Amino acid sequence: MTANLPLCCLIKLAQSVGFRLSQVQSGGRAQLYVWCTTKSNGAPGDVVYIGKSESTDRVSNETRSSALDPHSAEEVYGGFANITRRNRAVSIPIAVEPVPGRKDGFDPATLLETINGLEGAYYDRLRERARSEDEWTIPDIETVLIRLAVRCGVPIANSAGTGLWINWIGDLRDAMAVVATDAVRAAEWPMQLDCHGCSGEV
Repeated sequence: MTANLPLCCLIKLAQSVGFRLSQVQSGGRAQLYVWCTTKSNGAPGDVVYIGKSESTDRVSNETRSSALDPHSAEEVYGGFANITRRNRAVSIPIAVEPVPGRKDGFDPATLLETINGLEGAYYDRLRERARSEDEWTIPDIETVLIRLAVRCGVPIANSAGTGLWINWIGDLRDAMAVVATDAVRAAEWPMQLDCHGCSGEV
């Protein structure tokens, strides 16, 4: 069976390195969104695609595309329609929750706690970034989420941020994903994560 990543686990992994994210009701204020499958009870399932809500048009255009028949004899559409229709995916808005003193939803203390006791230049760079007042941009957070899927060994439909080779090693966004998935990898996958009732495997 192909490896999968439940949305609740993606959010939990992001939280483990300091990003405060939460699902919001459709139409609510959200800086990011995730297309994911749905469970039999209608709850969000596995991550298919991750995006940033640059405008309301982007999400509505993707929703419109996902409703198109990708095999129409009259027109050929982009592959996005195939991905979302075949996986019966729906778009779930994801909000970046404010953290005291910051607008980017990043809690440096959480990241510092996660890497506490780990030595090496790799972790020193993350400590330096955690102590910086520079805020993470929404595109940066989107990339961290995509890298989480990659570092969990999960196929993802995104085109940007999914590189599998050495050019990503050392990138701070990838480093965040490596740190977040360390515990999962150390447990010899697959491992059940405690994801607020989600029983998905990563």
